[in-house]
Amino acid sequence: MSTAPEITLHGLPPSHPSRAAEIAIRAKGLEFERVEMDMGGHNEQMEAIYGAGNRTVPGMLVDGEPIHGSRAIFAKLEEIAPDPPLYPDPIAAAVHEADRWGDEELQDLGRSLPWGALHFRPEAFGTFAGGETLGPRLDEQPEHLQPRRVGERRERADGVLRFHHSKLPEVSKPAQ
Repeated sequence: MSTAPEITLHGLPPSHPSRAAEIAIRAKGLEFERVEMDMGGHNEQMEAIYGAGNRTVPGMLVDGEPIHGSRAIFAKLEEIAPDPPLYPDPIAAAVHEADRWGDEELQDLGRSLPWGALHFRPEAFGTFAGGETLGPRLDEQPEHLQPRRVGERRERADGVLRFHHSKLPEVSKPAQ
C-alpha cells in the first residue's frame, strides 16, 4: 500500500481557480494544507515556488513536486487518485471543454472586473478585501489608512490596502 502524498495548495481567498482546486482535492478525499499567499506579493512568491513565468494562483506541491495552474492540478489529482473522477464519463469531454474555456476565456475577466468595479464603488473595497466597508473615499478614512510618501512608494498600514491602492490611483486623490 502506498502512502498518501503530501499536498500543499497555494492560493488567494478571492481566486475562483484556487477554490476550484481546493474543491477538487476535497472531492478526491485527499488531505492537504492550504497556504494563502500575500495579496500583492503573490506573483513573486508563486514564481519563487513554481518557476519563472508561473506567477498566478493556484499552485500545488505534491511531495515537493510543483504543479502550477488549475488544469495541471486537476490532471495531477486524476493521476494520484483516479476515483472519483473529476471528468466522469459520459460527460468527460464536455467537462474538459468547460474547464478549458473557464481557464483561457473567463479567467481574465475574473482578474480585471473587480478593479473596474472598485473604481466606481471604492467604498466597497473593504468588503472586497474581507473587511468592513471603508466609506465613500479613502481620503476620508482615519489617519492610519491615509496614503503617505516613503521614498517613491506609497505605504498604508494595511498590506491589502497598500496593494489595492496602486490599482486604484483615482480613489486616493483629494476631492476637488
